[in-house]
Amino acid sequence: MYAKTLAEDLAEIIQDADTITIVTHSNSKLDYISFSDRDWIEKFASIIAASDPKPQKYCWCKVFPQVLLFKDGSKFGTLSIHHREKLRASTSTTSGDFFIGTDSAGQIIQLINSRING
Repeated sequence: MYAKTLAEDLAEIIQDADTITIVTHSNSKLDYISFSDRDWIEKFASIIAASDPKPQKYCWCKVFPQVLLFKDGSKFGTLSIHHREKLRASTSTTSGDFFIGTDSAGQIIQLINSRING
């Protein structure tokens, strides 16, 4: 029997989303960008699937932007990049900080910025 990797599990969780909300923080205020874009969701999932997340000690830093995952109007996950090389995940099956490297993290940041900057 084949056991899924953490990367595969996270990618499947992302693919379950029908709406994404990106939360940014500037000038002491939060801004929200919500969208339903299957191509963006699939691209995000593919970046995660190709990464090799390794559990790391949780650092407790506050991280923005955050990517919130929704399905049928209910939030079921939050993902963010911090320290330019780590993924923070909070879902029903996975929670914690994971080293994914600067290449994977950079691709995710570019993808997020493509939405933030229009």
